Amino acid sequence: MGRRLGALWLLVCAATWGAGGVAQAQQIIAVSQDFSSQAEAVQESVNNQPRPEYQPIGIRLGQFLNFWDSPFSAQTIPDPALTQLRPDAAPKNSAMGLRDSQVDSFLLRPSLEADLVFDDNLFRVAQNADAEKIYILRPTLTLDSDWLNHALTAQIGGELGRHQDFGGEDYNDFFISAGPRIDVDEYTVLNLNLGYANTHVARGSTDDQLEGSEPSIDTALTVQADWRYQSDKYSTRLLYDFLQSDAKDNDAIERDFLDLRSHTWVFRQGYEFTAGTTVWLQPGLELVDYQQSRDDTGLVRDNQGWTLLAGLTIDRSAVSFLELGLGAMSRSFEQEDQDDFLGLVYQGRLLWNISPLVTLDITAGRSAQLVQSTVSPIAVDDSISLELAWDPREYLIFGATAALTYSDYETQPGSEREEDTVAIGFNVQYLMNANVYFEAAYDYTQLNSSLAGSDYQSNLFRLRAGVHL
Repeated sequence: MGRRLGALWLLVCAATWGAGGVAQAQQIIAVSQDFSSQAEAVQESVNNQPRPEYQPIGIRLGQFLNFWDSPFSAQTIPDPALTQLRPDAAPKNSAMGLRDSQVDSFLLRPSLEADLVFDDNLFRVAQNADAEKIYILRPTLTLDSDWLNHALTAQIGGELGRHQDFGGEDYNDFFISAGPRIDVDEYTVLNLNLGYANTHVARGSTDDQLEGSEPSIDTALTVQADWRYQSDKYSTRLLYDFLQSDAKDNDAIERDFLDLRSHTWVFRQGYEFTAGTTVWLQPGLELVDYQQSRDDTGLVRDNQGWTLLAGLTIDRSAVSFLELGLGAMSRSFEQEDQDDFLGLVYQGRLLWNISPLVTLDITAGRSAQLVQSTVSPIAVDDSISLELAWDPREYLIFGATAALTYSDYETQPGSEREEDTVAIGFNVQYLMNANVYFEAAYDYTQLNSSLAGSDYQSNLFRLRAGVHL
């Protein structure tokens, strides 16, 4: 099967239309993607920089429960005598001040988004496309601790989609998650998270044989552990990710053969040999075990894989951030006549704050991910993504994105499948105040597949109004 090495894999996860904004059961979670999130240039980019006048302050839990008069929190008063333990924490991130009660050390952060979506190709077909208006509500409630050391976060939310003409496409997605951050000492932090999600499978993301008259439903149980150690010039990080996915039957379509458990480990060791410049080594391992030994066609879907990356990170200022990694990736299959995969793996990110008002972010790389397909459990993806953000006013943000992805399905001889996807998007956000915001967006997607009848083009227009406290 041909290997396409000329493009790179998209590193930044983006929510898929109609997927509810939560983890898809058909994707391996790339747990190494957020290593760059704490870089100074990343935090000062247009989309991440702090905007105090437009940040919701939350509701003190004790005050919300009527322990005190006002339900809205006032700014806490930092105590200069206290110091935080966790590495890389800034005082503004863990302000410890005067509390009216112990319950007030928790913050409630409710939010609600309402979308009006126009989709010109609801079923992702090549011809005779059906257009549709979709009304979406997305409520979320987050509970955060506001402690100097350690933390606890819990979140519950969902996405309710209602269609104007095709009521059978309506869906009710939800998720719940909770976990602590444990500040072991001044060098060591452990983050834990347990989550559960019930999501619908977006049209066009699976083979036609797996799509019924209504959207299919997947449930996913996830367990994540993130251990970090940083002292002087040496840093290390170990991430573990567990996923148990249950694919529900859709009328006469049996989807039990997609039920799986996966375990993923990523371990990175780094050494900062000069200020802001770190070299690192990152091995990874993934085991995927399907609950059925064979699917209905006799395909054994179990597989295992490893990666080994060596890289360089340059993080010296708030202006730019660069990370490059290169190595090898392997994927072995239990199916007897299916060839194993061994090839190049690479990842990279360049973020440049061209000015305080303009950010260019380029991410690229390669990965293997789970797919819901009758011919293969794994696709090797190579993609490149560019994102441009412009902030002419503190309350007004313009964005543009473009991404190109090549997917090479790892199949048995004679059933090869390759796809390429082009995605282009534009959006504008208006921040009215700390609690209300509006957004308008346009997204274009074109998929070309070697599988007959799987090509499609779609145009999506979205208007959004959001409230967060």
